[in-house]
Amino acid sequence: TASLCVRPESLTTDPVGVAIEGNGRVYAIEPLGSDQFVDVALTPGETPDLVKMRTRPNIRFGVGEPIALHADPDAIYLFGANGQRLFPEDAA
Repeated sequence: TASLCVRPESLTTDPVGVAIEGNGRVYAIEPLGSDQFVDVALTPGETPDLVKMRTRPNIRFGVGEPIALHADPDAIYLFGANGQRLFPEDAA
């Protein structure tokens, strides 16, 4: 088992970079002044798999709204089940 990891600020709704598989729905919106965090449910149900995206506060979203996410390819990390980084390889 491996985990794909992307920092919230490396996710966007702009169609650039790598598309995150499937479309999600806005689950929650957390405005914090100069930033806004949007929780996106990638799976349906009472306990969905959530991804957190950091955006500018002037971008408007609605809870339940469909959303497609993309990631900067240079900001994608892959970790193994033991927590060791698999990609990109550690340069050390």
